[in-house]
Amino acid sequence: FSHGHHYWNSTLVQALAQDEEWDRLKFLSSESERQRKASEKKGHYYHSRNDVLEWVLAYHIDGAEAFLQKMDAELGGGTLSLKKAYSLIKADLGPTIVVGSLYVDALVEAGRTEEAWAVAQRLVAMNLRQDRFYEQARKVDPGKFASYLDRLMEFDPFEERPLIWKAELALEAGEIEEAKEWAEKAIALDPSDGDQGKDSRMKVYEVLSRVLAKAGDQEKSDFFREVM
Repeated sequence: FSHGHHYWNSTLVQALAQDEEWDRLKFLSSESERQRKASEKKGHYYHSRNDVLEWVLAYHIDGAEAFLQKMDAELGGGTLSLKKAYSLIKADLGPTIVVGSLYVDALVEAGRTEEAWAVAQRLVAMNLRQDRFYEQARKVDPGKFASYLDRLMEFDPFEERPLIWKAELALEAGEIEEAKEWAEKAIALDPSDGDQGKDSRMKVYEVLSRVLAKAGDQEKSDFFREVM
């Protein structure tokens, strides 16, 4: 706090969220709201990202059912534009806590799989280079996931992520040669996997390493594991 204004420390909020310190974050949110009201009474400018935190806290403190009711009311009220709905679904508290992903989990828990799939595939489309959204979509509906990857490849033929996941699926199905082909196509598109963050970069080599191990080529498998 400084001169009657509250400066929202997003780094602190993200760190507490990563540590799942929900009670501390609830206190921070309440204190932020108190400061907002006090500042506005004095005619001061006030800014915070409290809205995103409130959604995350609704899920983790009030529970998935209460969160889902709140989300349904927000998205089904007829007053939210498509742009704002997408912004809400994409809102996050750091790289691993995304409101849209919480929404997907809540929908799955409520047995609303079709709706969960609709949101999950949009999250992938909005985050084509981020593996966690592919993983979630696959868990929601494994049967639709493979054909969805095909559509993504048509949507963006220069993005290697769908090819990597095609390799992953082929490997899981025991189609070793097909998995190898998909991995090699992904590497041909982007050998360095350079647009990825530290947690996902070079994933294709990790997949290829497992493919080669299954194919009995342990020497090459070890080499690509070392690349990781």
